[in-house]
Amino acid sequence: MKTIESLSNIKIKELLKLKNNKKYRKKERKFIIQGVRIVFEAIKQNAEIKKIFITKKCENKIKNTPYDLSKFKDKKLDIYRISENISKKISCVETSQGIFGVVENFTPFKKDRIQKNSLILALFKINDPGNLGTLFRSAYSFGFEQIVLYGCCDIYNEKVIRSSMGSIFNLSFLECLDTKTFVEILTLEEVESFAATVSKNSKNSSFLQNKKGILVLLNKANDLPRFVVSNCNHEIKIQIKNNFESLNVSCAGSILMYEMNRDNLNLV
Repeated sequence: MKTIESLSNIKIKELLKLKNNKKYRKKERKFIIQGVRIVFEAIKQNAEIKKIFITKKCENKIKNTPYDLSKFKDKKLDIYRISENISKKISCVETSQGIFGVVENFTPFKKDRIQKNSLILALFKINDPGNLGTLFRSAYSFGFEQIVLYGCCDIYNEKVIRSSMGSIFNLSFLECLDTKTFVEILTLEEVESFAATVSKNSKNSSFLQNKKGILVLLNKANDLPRFVVSNCNHEIKIQIKNNFESLNVSCAGSILMYEMNRDNLNLV
């Protein structure tokens, strides 16, 4: 195992650039993950992870546990031991566990992969990293493995990755650069689309049972632009007791995704 102790090391400089520069992450198609469980999930899910950086303290802590990196010799990982000072500089959280990985070659899926019987989650301006990561986690849990995004926060944000609990390594993404492309996807021939709204004329969420197509969510259902809603085949709402304030988007999205695929889930 190689040891790195200087912040001026070229590999550490790249880590700091990946941490702080969103454009660089997208250009290089790389991003940082941190934490024992997330790094373990990335390796287990066969994500393109080549480099791992770990402190001596963390190394000792995970030794002879299911997370011991020596169990993954067949993965040909480049592992570097780093100082606690470097760990603090790289970390996006106040208390670091002392382990980081660099995930590479995150390639988006293309529009032509959306088929008639697809289950697609389309997200419009979801700006909270925690909500976005939780939606990814629910999407993977309920069989939605393709995600379309417009105007959302950085999907490789450390908070998004942490909230996704490793599900991000099993999902494919298509980021739309303009609303025109987003709407084009919602109006694909033979693919139904369902906009989550709070309109009185919306169908109850039970209408979604075993439907295939594109579920469209915004941070607040009543803020979904009419030009988006009008290009969807259906408007859907969740009936809430006593007209209580609308649900958080990650909670609402989870319910709606479950409805769309409930009979195909292998529940014990």
